[in-house]
Amino acid sequence: MPFLDLMAFLRCASLLKDDILQPQPHTISVLIAPEILPPSINEFLAERFVISEDAVDVLWDILKDLVWILPTAGEAADEEEETFKLYGHKRGISKSIIRSMLP
Repeated sequence: MPFLDLMAFLRCASLLKDDILQPQPHTISVLIAPEILPPSINEFLAERFVISEDAVDVLWDILKDLVWILPTAGEAADEEEETFKLYGHKRGISKSIIRSMLP
């Protein structure tokens, strides 16, 4: 799987955390990634990334702990903003400058 697809898989799986947890027994901790994905999530990821459901299972087994600790989009945006405040502003660098340089 190409690197950018792998990054997209991580982000997509992270966005599905609530959907992954929903069918799990209430005794399962929400702080730890479930060992197995619900069939609907497995099928969704397989179709989205044009890979087999077995490949999704393998990726989940390898990446589930990382998926589970990834920040939400809001948390990531807050972290980026703080990074630019701490290290960029004094150098005249801001997120808006970076965005204007992108195609």
